[in-house]
Amino acid sequence: MSIFDSIYDNIAYRIANILTSRGESVLKARSYREGKQPAQLKVNTAKGQFDDNLVVNFTGLVEDRTISQMFGTGIKLDFEGDDKIKSPQEEYIEKLLKANSWQKLLHNAKQYAGDAGTGFFKLKENGVVGEDGLEYTRIIPVDPAFVTIETDKEDVDIVTKYVIKYVVMDENDKSVIKKQEIARTGTGWTVTMSESKNDGKSYVIIEDPESFSYCPMIHWQNLPYPGTQEGEPDIKATDRQLQNRLNFVISNASKIIRRYAHPKSYLIGGSISKNTEGVIDDSPDAMIMISGDDKTKFGQIEPLGDLDAVMDFIKFLKQCYFDITRTVDIDSLEDKLGDLTNFALRVIYQDNESKINTMRLMMGEAIVQLVMRCQMIAGMQPLSCEVVWPEFIPVNPTEQTQTLVEQKAAGFVDNETAILELGRDPQAVKERLEAEKANSQALGGDMIRQFLAGK
Repeated sequence: MSIFDSIYDNIAYRIANILTSRGESVLKARSYREGKQPAQLKVNTAKGQFDDNLVVNFTGLVEDRTISQMFGTGIKLDFEGDDKIKSPQEEYIEKLLKANSWQKLLHNAKQYAGDAGTGFFKLKENGVVGEDGLEYTRIIPVDPAFVTIETDKEDVDIVTKYVIKYVVMDENDKSVIKKQEIARTGTGWTVTMSESKNDGKSYVIIEDPESFSYCPMIHWQNLPYPGTQEGEPDIKATDRQLQNRLNFVISNASKIIRRYAHPKSYLIGGSISKNTEGVIDDSPDAMIMISGDDKTKFGQIEPLGDLDAVMDFIKFLKQCYFDITRTVDIDSLEDKLGDLTNFALRVIYQDNESKINTMRLMMGEAIVQLVMRCQMIAGMQPLSCEVVWPEFIPVNPTEQTQTLVEQKAAGFVDNETAILELGRDPQAVKERLEAEKANSQALGGDMIRQFLAGK
């Protein structure tokens, strides 16, 4: 496994030929997210034609916004048992996750899942060193472009094998196909590493197969899709068509503005003076000298069409894009922000929130499984946990506080719950209030003593 783990993350993506069934679609989705989208206007570069193509990357914006909404300032794990006393399992997992830079790791894993529709974690025993100098299980977010999932022929919900396949260059600069198979064998799993130097016609095992009581691979659907282990991506093929149309209309609008920013002049029945080189100086700050008779006509070509209507059409397409991707377009709320109540914001974000909650359910189960298996690897009795996701819908703090005060007065909520709703730590608030009270009492005592002493 060492060969795979050392070369996979960085080299494989740069030099690999895509060998999986989903690889091409994954890379296409990734290209759109990165803004590498096809030009919508034809340009005759041989004749030096100006390139008016523009890419306004709403695809990348939607995917980035989705990731930010999912994770916000970071997620937390709530382990079962006493919240005030950390169990050995909880302390171990905290160190393990910190060693894996897990908040960044989760962002990367979600980005992979958003591109492909399916996300993957791979576990490697003793693959990372923590701050305490001890080795912990390494968590690898695997690129879905290289993974194929095989299932039971009669039950698609039972995974029988994960196949990770990619291409690298050997010391002779020749391509070698690497293949790692993680296969179910009875109640356990076996990992086999092999390679092929003849275009995948036959493979040779290059490392002794390893056996595990747990599956070192975890996957989840980005958005659920029935009848398969693979889920739906953030941006579908139809969404990319709308992205292309947006680029097309925006590029044409840019071309219109460029061409008519300096309107073309015309002259009928006369002549215009030229410079010594025989060229007419029609720059914006130049004066054109015209000679002719009373029949001479001079004018400017006016732009055709209604540019305001074009801009409105761009706004319409943009709103359609955000609607079908179930993402709130913040620009559309610009004129209403001051008047929106918390209830109105909930209504506006309802569909967006539903999408994010579904993604959280899917990925949350994978995170829980990840935590359980890491405990198993360490030889611990697995302790279950829940993923605590941050709130992402904006709220009016004044209105929220007033609502909590009213609920507290009516006996519907306790102090600790109200403090949590405001995003603060109840224990920290309690300690600070007690410290303030003690300081106040000490200050009052000092003032009385000074008064009695005649100071």
